[in-house]
Amino acid sequence: MSLKKYIILREYHNGDYHLTLGEYEGKLCLCDWTNSVKYDAGLRKLCRLIRCRTRFENEEDKTSVLDMATVQLDEYFAGTRKNFNVPLHIVGSEFHLKAMEIIQTIKYGEQVSYGDFSNMINGGKSMSQCIGSCIGSNLLSIFIPSHRIVAKLFHNGGYRGGLSVKKALLKLEEEN
Repeated sequence: MSLKKYIILREYHNGDYHLTLGEYEGKLCLCDWTNSVKYDAGLRKLCRLIRCRTRFENEEDKTSVLDMATVQLDEYFAGTRKNFNVPLHIVGSEFHLKAMEIIQTIKYGEQVSYGDFSNMINGGKSMSQCIGSCIGSNLLSIFIPSHRIVAKLFHNGGYRGGLSVKKALLKLEEEN
């Protein structure tokens, strides 16, 4: 079977922040940290789940979704945007989809511990390893703000874009 559909990719840079954005069928399906060690594996998984290939945007591929995502990211990094309205295409298991939905309810500037997040998603049953894996596989960083989930005792836990990026995002939100 030949794959004819594509995720259209665009590189995004804002200061030290380097992301790759991806659009599929009018929705944002990717906003991932280009320098992440998980980037290539995440992109391969996304293509497998959607059953398509990728290509970087050209003049024929210009999409309003990637334009909208770019503008909203610029506004976020400038400290003027606190909510996003870009349509998202989220893929994954039922558990992953539920987790991503709940993460989107965490407000700008708030932080939730992994334990509290586990309670939110699974009614108190401890699933810390599963939760950590799910959060670590978030391919829509910033738009699904998993950086807002932190470990207890004032540690930030891990982050797909790196701990320094997570700290910078939390500081950005704290200051605005």
